[in-house]
Amino acid sequence: MKKFLKKLVSVFETIGTARAAAQLSQMGYFKEAKAVMLQNARAKQTYKELSKLSDKDLNDIGISRGDIYSIAYNEKTAA
Repeated sequence: MKKFLKKLVSVFETIGTARAAAQLSQMGYFKEAKAVMLQNARAKQTYKELSKLSDKDLNDIGISRGDIYSIAYNEKTAA
């Protein structure tokens, strides 16, 4: 189910999460629409909280300021 949601989010990413959730609910995927919205809300909260930390605090936990977005939105970085 998680892979399914990630694929849906990536497909609908260009139209925005709220609109994607609306499309899903119109197609009858109510649980999936709710999951997309909750996942996005968690990512926004994580991004907000990590952004509040100082560079020193971020360094202490082993991340850089440039990594905050990819960590919050669970994106894989190219190595």
